[in-house]
Amino acid sequence: MCSYGHTLNYLMDDSRVLVAERGAAFSAEKRNLMPQRVWLAHVMWPYAKGGKRRRAEELAVDLIEKVIAKGGWDKFGPEWFEAMLAPKKAGDGERQLKSTFRQNKFSVKEMEEAIAEGVEDIPPTKESSLLSGKR
Repeated sequence: MCSYGHTLNYLMDDSRVLVAERGAAFSAEKRNLMPQRVWLAHVMWPYAKGGKRRRAEELAVDLIEKVIAKGGWDKFGPEWFEAMLAPKKAGDGERQLKSTFRQNKFSVKEMEEAIAEGVEDIPPTKESSLLSGKR
């Protein structure tokens, strides 16, 4: 009963420190891009491991844009895929992978680690599955 009282007090506390911590935890969870990193590692791996990273990134962007145009895939709406893209130059309409997904921040070694996480809770990694009419 004593533990319950302390836990309840902690949950109900609205001091500035705890409010800030709760806000930071919620924001971090909302901005978590690990599922996208795992998915992208599976998509780019066949090309990136051979030293053709630029080509792998171009193909990934093309696939992401096709899936967005299709309206996403199943429970993964277009916004899930949009989170991986950033504009190349202001106003030109072309897009590229966000810096967190490019070579200097997402190495082949990090891709291997992401692939080891499995494929639970990510969309299919094959273009044919993503763009087919089946979901």
